[in-house]
Amino acid sequence: MPVDGGLLETLLWECFEGPNECSPDEGLCARIQDAPAGSAVLTFRLDDKRFRAAVGLDAQGKKCCDRLIMVVHKPAEGDPRLTFFLIEMKGRDLPHALAQLGDTADALRERLSHGRTRIIAVIVSDRATSSLPKPDMDRFRKEHRVSIFVRSGVRNGVPADLSSLLNPRASRAEPDQQVS
Repeated sequence: MPVDGGLLETLLWECFEGPNECSPDEGLCARIQDAPAGSAVLTFRLDDKRFRAAVGLDAQGKKCCDRLIMVVHKPAEGDPRLTFFLIEMKGRDLPHALAQLGDTADALRERLSHGRTRIIAVIVSDRATSSLPKPDMDRFRKEHRVSIFVRSGVRNGVPADLSSLLNPRASRAEPDQQVS
């Protein structure tokens, strides 16, 4: 089983928002517009005391990101693959978003098998010039072993589309901080 049973139970019973729902946080949201055929997309609210307790983030000083989008893909042959998008909605203070995503990624990684599971961290910001210094992005990738992207969103408007990040080759080739 790729996901710890207690974690899965907490996600489904306590944090589930719906299939590919886009509930705004700070007026911003993200979704998978074009999921591949044979995929299921589920959205969860993470910044909640029950999730924090389930993954051990209730310790003093630990931070949590806003959302998780889980994409389950069952190919015609082989085992299912899981992609976890950890999402933090931010208007400002992008360095704080890195701390929130990093703590959540580390806690989640401890509860996942290392098989066919991928974690991608995404900051959704309403600032067209949102960026983080390259050394900060590189340090985050190295420390947490997670890809990190910054996407633009429109407050109370069109959700940031994360579909392009589902293709492993495309997400590696796509530059970080590209504004969609």
